[in-house]
Amino acid sequence: MTPPPLTRNQAKHLRALRGRKYRHAQRQFLAEGETIVAEILAASPQEFRYVVCTPEYFARQSSEVHDQIRGAVFVCDTETFQRISSLDTPPAILAVLDMPAATPTNSTPLSSEQASLVTGLNLYLDGIRDPGNLGAILRVADWFGHSTLFLSDDCVDLYNPKAIQASMGAFLRLPTRTESLLALRAAHPQLSIVGTRIEGGNNALSCTWQRDTLLVIGSESHGIRESQQGALNDWLSIPRGPHRCGAESLNAAVASGICCAAYVARVRSD
Repeated sequence: MTPPPLTRNQAKHLRALRGRKYRHAQRQFLAEGETIVAEILAASPQEFRYVVCTPEYFARQSSEVHDQIRGAVFVCDTETFQRISSLDTPPAILAVLDMPAATPTNSTPLSSEQASLVTGLNLYLDGIRDPGNLGAILRVADWFGHSTLFLSDDCVDLYNPKAIQASMGAFLRLPTRTESLLALRAAHPQLSIVGTRIEGGNNALSCTWQRDTLLVIGSESHGIRESQQGALNDWLSIPRGPHRCGAESLNAAVASGICCAAYVARVRSD
């Protein structure tokens, strides 16, 4: 049986979800693409509302998929998808989800019961502005099994469609928390908080990592802000190769991945 068509008002609502202010007012967001939607359906999070796909896409799916989305699917044509999607190449399916309940912010200090939030290695993002970078860093943190991804309050929106797309489903598994770095320092005075910079820090590949470390990654343009640097114990840098290198810097997601891999290699070998 063919699903009902997406209404004009629904399409208008979904298109408006591309804007941060509207997303947060409605507490909903979009996840676009076959791989991400498959992960959502497999995980069956309580935040899932419904999927939208083209009639052709629906017709190609198995009866198992039809059963998964029965009663929670609408269809629309490719032209409507192009108007809704924020991607350069619109997919044939997307999911609509509710945002999870708001996590504590820097107005709510971390309690002793939340100490597990900073166990092992975790990342803190200071002013990350590129949604693709944010999504890729979510994948990095998910890969390395971080317990929490911390964000400054001026990072790009976690629910930006391009961040969700780049995360490839990591947003389903990794808790995030908007928090002041200075508040984290005050709540956990013994925690090793290290920042990254292009040059002048300890070699991230060979230094001694503390088991419980918060790794701070600065913005793509400005690095870690001076106002945040008082929270740091030390600095790390990723060494350049032995041959002439013309690259000015690494992007935030690549630097995060290299540092996380270095941590895992060093801590497991100790």
